[in-house]
Amino acid sequence: MTNKIVSFDYVNVGKYFASSVLRCLSGMLIYLNKHGNMPLFRVGKKEFSEHVCENESASSFADFDLSCFNHCNTERLIFMHSASLVLRNPDHLWSDSPNSPIIIYLNDLNERLTVSKFSALLTDKELESHGHRFVSSPGIFSVHGDKLEHLTKAWKQAQELGKDLDESIREKAVWNKTLVMLAGEMTQKPFERGEVIPVREGEIDWDEVRNACIVSVSDWKDEKAKEHFLRCLYFGHFFGDESGLMLNILDP
Repeated sequence: MTNKIVSFDYVNVGKYFASSVLRCLSGMLIYLNKHGNMPLFRVGKKEFSEHVCENESASSFADFDLSCFNHCNTERLIFMHSASLVLRNPDHLWSDSPNSPIIIYLNDLNERLTVSKFSALLTDKELESHGHRFVSSPGIFSVHGDKLEHLTKAWKQAQELGKDLDESIREKAVWNKTLVMLAGEMTQKPFERGEVIPVREGEIDWDEVRNACIVSVSDWKDEKAKEHFLRCLYFGHFFGDESGLMLNILDP
């Protein structure tokens, strides 16, 4: 069964994201939700489709009903914000085995829940049991197709609990609450260490970026910096080389 990537383009970097996936020849189908009717590609791609989001204020997966997404229960769904780049084939990151974890999520190895502001929705009992976990970002996660509706329901419950939180922490606090709520019901594991990484705003580790399979900057608040980083990384990774051939062609 073909896996599906679901993305949401809220910073106009969807073309970099989609192109990076297509260039890595994974064979996955890409469904991009976006604002506006302008097609991203002038030439159609059979692995890629785009859909106009009716919610004009949507800025994350939590803003629309994931349970309405058209999928098969046997598929594995990979949700990635468009503020991500796939730098090499990612197929090894998710297994089609029925025994594979139901949810695979993105860890930030620099911060644990027990001392993080993003644990704001966790109870004392939840912190005692799960405070050792690293903070997770909703920028990238994967879930079995038959469990998507249950995940969505828990996410909406967490959203209701977090509706009064400050906007700067709400989305990540809600996501981490969701994972903890489901910890006893759904098997979970983080993506492989170093393979899927969140790049911290203003703290770029270039060795870590170069070695990663997928890079995410979905948590960055500065939208211009986010777009600039993704654009530079995309062209540097896919068109750059030590010989300077591309530069010599463009500027002989």
